[in-house]
Amino acid sequence: MESITKDQIKAIHTLKSKVKLSDDHYEALLSKYEVASSKELTKQKASFLIVELLEMNRKQKIKRVRSE
Repeated sequence: MESITKDQIKAIHTLKSKVKLSDDHYEALLSKYEVASSKELTKQKASFLIVELLEMNRKQKIKRVRSE
């Protein structure tokens, strides 16, 4: 299994900030991938997490547009 890349770690933390995840919510999200830290993710699981965070970000943008 390939380890997570530095670019993936950066993307995860950038997206975490964009979607304004609390530490508790972020920890719960990581637990779905059976890790306590993003650095413990495999490259594949990191990709899945990034897609999940991108989807959260997309949904937040849609919600903001609709409320304007």
